[in-house]
Amino acid sequence: MKVLLDTNVIVDLFLRRASHKAVSTIWSANKVNLLNAYIVASSVTDIFYIINKYGSKDDARYTIRQLLQHCTILDTNRAILVLSESRNGYDFEDDVQIASAIMHKIDFIITSDRKGFRQSPVSVTAPADFVTNHL
Repeated sequence: MKVLLDTNVIVDLFLRRASHKAVSTIWSANKVNLLNAYIVASSVTDIFYIINKYGSKDDARYTIRQLLQHCTILDTNRAILVLSESRNGYDFEDDVQIASAIMHKIDFIITSDRKGFRQSPVSVTAPADFVTNHL
């Protein structure tokens, strides 16, 4: 099963915010190959910035090392940006993630903020719902 982890769930996990317990279960399932976790390359810099700002630089660097070790990083290329722009959704960053999920045949997008994903043709779920229904 291929899951795309939205920026906010990665931040929740590594800063131990709201949904971190459910995301921790998903992260553990990924580490033992019960699922395959993906993130969009353009999210990596955002994740570093947010964790550096609200945690520390060491926390941010640790997070990036974990992502590089345990996730498949999806390229953000011209085709994905063109598809993203054509979606004309609520949030361009979310459209990039949706386009990446479409192009890479992702089964689920896991996010703590569903409003930007309302028009996604890829199934969108909250971390706790994913744990309850799929793990």
